[in-house]
Amino acid sequence: MTEIKPGKPGRKGDWMSEQHTLGELQLAIMRVIWRCGEATVADVQEALRQERGLALTTIATMLKRLESRGVVEHRLEGRQFVYRALISEDLFVLVF
Repeated sequence: MTEIKPGKPGRKGDWMSEQHTLGELQLAIMRVIWRCGEATVADVQEALRQERGLALTTIATMLKRLESRGVVEHRLEGRQFVYRALISEDLFVLVF
């Protein structure tokens, strides 16, 4: 799969012109967020618990990396970050 970066089509550096790989774990995390609409680190951990059994810190690190790449963004709710995708799964599949 391919990394996605937000931007306007046709601009250098945007997600449609630069292609990089999205790791298997990153894609699994994105699928949880796409399915839920929004998710906390704990939500993602619970959704992937049986399949992967990951620590909260691992998921938090992956979400930070996805955010630095422009794939997700977060808002603060109480003391938790709530993540949402910046691109729809449908567009992801069409583009990549």
